[in-house]
Amino acid sequence: MRTSDRIQGRWPASKTTGFMKSTVSQAQEQAMSAIEDYPLAIVLAAFGAGIAVGAAVGMCLTESFFEPPRSRTLTQKTLDSIAPYVPESLMQKLR
Repeated sequence: MRTSDRIQGRWPASKTTGFMKSTVSQAQEQAMSAIEDYPLAIVLAAFGAGIAVGAAVGMCLTESFFEPPRSRTLTQKTLDSIAPYVPESLMQKLR
């Protein structure tokens, strides 16, 4: 059957179901093969992904939407601490 037939919905439901089952089965076999061939790499990748997701969620939960980011607050504190020692014209450009 042509690709255009599949796109236009002329693909029989039984063929679609069989195609999906074989595609899922192939993906599952490939994943299992990769896990068997590279177990340490898979564990480290999953661990890293977990750390990244956890850090992203943690940052979203701890910073309020209305508060400025911590980096901006830290920058402002740093500028305030050096303000007495830097000429006013330069401080205006830094802010």
